[in-house]
Amino acid sequence: CFEAHDEHDPEHLDKISEALNNLQQQLN
Repeated sequence: CFEAHDEHDPEHLDKISEALNNLQQQLN
């Protein structure tokens, strides 16, 4: 799902990466 969008939208990928980083920080 997301991967298809990421290929089209590099910025979208950045936002997803940021969100993932935030989630990981919360888990730690």
